[in-house]
Amino acid sequence: MVGLRGVGKTVLLDRMRDEAKGSRIRTMQIDAPESRSLPAILEPQLRVMLLELCKTERAAEIAKRALRGYAN
Repeated sequence: MVGLRGVGKTVLLDRMRDEAKGSRIRTMQIDAPESRSLPAILEPQLRVMLLELCKTERAAEIAKRALRGYAN
């Protein structure tokens, strides 16, 4: 999201995250400084989330396939 300071971007994102969590959707919060590329920002956070998904029996195989695909 892009906009002037104080227009409510963070409030809106926090509300969206709360709604998602209420629906049992996994979320993560990432600060994205302009000095770093989006893949460099997302990669470590997505890796952590995929590893967490591996802990659940139902999602383990999906997360493992995704991690294998990322390594290629």
